[in-house]
Amino acid sequence: MEENNTSLQVQQNTESGEFNDLPVILNSAPEILMQNQTSKSKATEVYLTIENLIADNGMSDFYDSELAKFVEKGKKTITAMNERRKPVTQMIDLIKKEFTSIESDLKIVVDKAQNRRNIYATEKMKMKQEEDRQAQLKIAKEKEIIEYRKACEIAVSSYFAECASKIKKQFLEHFNGLTLENVDKAGFESTTSNFDNYFYEGVNFTFPDNSLLDKDTLGSIRREFIDADYSSQKSQFKSEIQSQLRELVDKIPSKKAELQTLALADAAETERLLKEKEVREKDEADRIAQEADNKRKEAETAASVKAAGEQAAVLVDAQVGLFGAPKVVESYEIKLSNIAGYLMLVQFWFEKEGKELPQDKFEKFTFARVKAFCENYAKKNDEFIKNPAIIYEPKYKAK
Repeated sequence: MEENNTSLQVQQNTESGEFNDLPVILNSAPEILMQNQTSKSKATEVYLTIENLIADNGMSDFYDSELAKFVEKGKKTITAMNERRKPVTQMIDLIKKEFTSIESDLKIVVDKAQNRRNIYATEKMKMKQEEDRQAQLKIAKEKEIIEYRKACEIAVSSYFAECASKIKKQFLEHFNGLTLENVDKAGFESTTSNFDNYFYEGVNFTFPDNSLLDKDTLGSIRREFIDADYSSQKSQFKSEIQSQLRELVDKIPSKKAELQTLALADAAETERLLKEKEVREKDEADRIAQEADNKRKEAETAASVKAAGEQAAVLVDAQVGLFGAPKVVESYEIKLSNIAGYLMLVQFWFEKEGKELPQDKFEKFTFARVKAFCENYAKKNDEFIKNPAIIYEPKYKAK
């Protein structure tokens, strides 16, 4: 009865949270432990005695009766042991509960603080991702601008090369078409005065149109090239044409002599001379065309080298902003736009893990555990369920 009163008192203390009897109960713990150990030893000794007799004489109704008595007394002894130790263990459980309760309360506060940091880290990462996205868009646009400027520069160079080639071919055709009647009046000297008027209507090259730039940016760049000062290109153009004209003027005496020879030659000689003339004129036309092609290639090389340098500078400048991402650990939270999404989650889980599980473990899985599996799988393997009903929302943990 005394032991029962003590247990009742401990229970009351447990419910009220008081520890008034703590010293008395804890001080009694060694004695109670020793009593229980003694009870266990005595009971074990009785059992071993019966076992030895059975081993010597064999099992019989008598020993079965003795074992029955032992079991009955043993149960009573266990009950007594339990009643003796209950005040101590209940008090220990109460103490443990108080300690763990304090820890749990503090953990709630700490978790709130960490959660606050995680929310901030997530917001910060989203801002950073948007900044990086905008930075990448800016880089892409700047690179596209550089590429378009490069294409425009090549177009301008090709334009001047074509202009020079066109005029040179016209003068060459005029020279090749001279006859004895007009060779003395070729008129090459007078054409130099017309160079200043050749670009009277401006530099009319064709702009490249295969660009992803917006209309305003394209218009701005094109206006720069339209309004640009092309005096150096015009001067180079004039110098090339003048050089060709001087060359043709110098060839007029030999041209006249060739025409005179043709006029006096017989049919066979005329045919030979005309064939030589045809080859010579073709070689000269090919040379002019090759010069124009070489200029285009040189312009492309120069523009490519310049563009590569500008693009490298853009990328170097961009790295400063791109390397500033916050140090966070990423995870995913799955949001479902409708209940049907659970079916997709279950199917994904079954293919990745469920079909390999034994039946007893399979039956214990819930939708919540399936969802958690899919979230963790996305984090570890970067593999996602592609379905409009399933949204993976990135989460970040502040470090």
